[in-house]
Amino acid sequence: MLTTLFRQQVQRLNLDITAHWLRWQTGDESALTPLRYAVHLLKGAALTVAADVVAQTLHDLESHLQSGQQVTAQGHGFAFSAALQPWLAHAPKSLATSPESLRRALRESFAAQVRLSGQPATLHLQIDPHWPSGVDAFLWDVLPQLLRNSLVHGGEP
Repeated sequence: MLTTLFRQQVQRLNLDITAHWLRWQTGDESALTPLRYAVHLLKGAALTVAADVVAQTLHDLESHLQSGQQVTAQGHGFAFSAALQPWLAHAPKSLATSPESLRRALRESFAAQVRLSGQPATLHLQIDPHWPSGVDAFLWDVLPQLLRNSLVHGGEP
């Protein structure tokens, strides 16, 4: 379940990254901020599912994007595309949107992060079954990273 959601996230964010990348390459500096955001978001998701090659490639790309220099980022853009190909190959067409499937995936993600961190932690998660459209993608993009950051950097009990 977790890797299926990650594949869907790769598919969605790859479209965003590609669109912003193309705008930035044609001189639109306003595309750099959303490009950095999408790369950072996907890097965090890759870390969540232990897709280490993707995470490292995105980390390298992110470092070069911070400089804002297109020339240094160019080669990393190609490495990014190559690293994503295995994840894009079998990506499902749509995001699983039922509250139960999302809750299960988030719990699985959190359990994996707790195992990796070696810290004791408990998650109490309640998702409103009547959330508005689009909230599932937001939750999947942000919540695993917030959980991961709290484990890595220390959260409050």
